[in-house]
Amino acid sequence: MERIAKRLERYTTQLVMLVTQRTAELIVERSQCDFLLMEIFPKTIIADLRRGASVHPETLDSVTVMFSDVSGFADFVQKHSPVDIMTFLNQVYSVFDLVLPSFGAYKVETIKDSYMVVSGLPEPNECHAQELCLLANDLISAYVRFEETSGTALRIGLHSGSCVGGIIGNKAPRYCL
Repeated sequence: MERIAKRLERYTTQLVMLVTQRTAELIVERSQCDFLLMEIFPKTIIADLRRGASVHPETLDSVTVMFSDVSGFADFVQKHSPVDIMTFLNQVYSVFDLVLPSFGAYKVETIKDSYMVVSGLPEPNECHAQELCLLANDLISAYVRFEETSGTALRIGLHSGSCVGGIIGNKAPRYCL
């Protein structure tokens, strides 16, 4: 009987250690998943999805949207290989992505040479226009190092007003405005 008790004790100890290890691994995986989700969806949307709640489009009356594009990109594309184009865009948008978190803005989309950012949605921000003006200045300053080598320039436009944001699609859902 003592042998069986000791064997059960060892088994229980091993099982507890295994559960502890797997729980730690699960926590790491969950944090990596959360990081990736936060790159795709706003935090408020992730919380709704986790609860199994439906995510309905939401309207905010006062936001600012910043649009940027690369002036001269069509000429750049004609003179460079697809790999060079992708490398260029990755370098530019990686720099922009590093600047963005300081401004309380959310990157909505990058399509080709366009970079779209919003402030005031999904989280209200009373200083949304000012924040994006400051962000625009920093992005223009950051882009200077790409101008000479690419023969391009960065154009930025801002629009303030009402906006609707929500998730579009099921297969590869995106948060869109």
